Amino acid sequence: MLHILHIIDSLCIGGAEKLLVTFAHVARERQLDVTVVSLRHAANTPIPGELIQQGARVRLFHATKLLHLPRILQLTRFLQQQSIDVVQTHLTSANIIGTLTGRLSKRPVVATLHNTITDQNVRHPMPHRLETTALRYGAHHIVTVGHNVAQAHQNRAGPTPMSVVPNAVHSPPPLPLHERDAIRARLMGDASRILLISVGSLTPQKGFTDLVEAFALLRKTHPGAVLAIAGGGKLHDHLNTHVRQLRLEGHVHLLGPRHDVPALLAASDVYVSSSHWEGLPVSILEAMATGLPIVGTRVGDVADLVPTDSGILVAPKQPEALARTLSSLCDDASRRHAYGAAGRAHVLQHYDANLWVNRLIAVYKEAQASADRPR
Repeated sequence: MLHILHIIDSLCIGGAEKLLVTFAHVARERQLDVTVVSLRHAANTPIPGELIQQGARVRLFHATKLLHLPRILQLTRFLQQQSIDVVQTHLTSANIIGTLTGRLSKRPVVATLHNTITDQNVRHPMPHRLETTALRYGAHHIVTVGHNVAQAHQNRAGPTPMSVVPNAVHSPPPLPLHERDAIRARLMGDASRILLISVGSLTPQKGFTDLVEAFALLRKTHPGAVLAIAGGGKLHDHLNTHVRQLRLEGHVHLLGPRHDVPALLAASDVYVSSSHWEGLPVSILEAMATGLPIVGTRVGDVADLVPTDSGILVAPKQPEALARTLSSLCDDASRRHAYGAAGRAHVLQHYDANLWVNRLIAVYKEAQASADRPR
């Protein structure tokens, strides 16, 4: 039985974390052995419980500093004691610590890059440099979630082989009509109003300030529209203040971290992404799998994910363009339904979870072969 150990920065609610749940779900059906190691404690998150429910083992190796020697030694011993076939790492801290401890324990390491390079790397240059070193000299293979992500990181990879393995999602079951109406009534009072939704951490990357400004412009022509944003983060108070300044109380709902995102998506009319940078967003995959039309920004690999018959993309940091596009969809129910149906079919065909795991297993085998060769 193949035993895969995933190492990730934390198990808060996010795209990379949700992918681990998807992996564990498929692994259980395939009788693969899965262990997930988190490097930071995360409060009020359902992800550990969902992983355990799918049969994965979950371990926490928390430390307040990145290069914390006791944690490095403990994690190395843990890897040596387990029958691990491949270590896969996700996000910056895990790519650094996981690659180091994987090498020390003589385990093949596959590092994963979920996003494009951005100016955040300039603000935090040391982790970026350490990760680059780990990618070039520690990892046996690199996985990127899209072609634009691969291109953005190509110079960092050095001699390490790189493969593009797009993210995946499970198709959710249909939401009963009475549950859909109940969610819409709770959010809007009148279930017949237009409900826009966006999902993501409240961080600068997601561009939610742009989205709130675009929604304020949209309400001039569509006063009945409602916007729901699901996710928590450090910008919550800032966004809440912005909503009040634009007098959007009661029309924009900051829902915080939610455990019922699939139901919220199924109850909505349009999914909106206002990100300034991305990889291949799991949130958009989930929305398309639910049958929602997409209005988003043309960043990362979003253009590959969202065909022209499934949604409309605009340039990032352009609230006016975002508002105009949303207005056109709010006025055209038949186009919303057509986009949603086409998007769902596209995701089912190209982003199936079983196909995704097949591709990863092929990468694992390459990493194992590479580990057996001198480098």
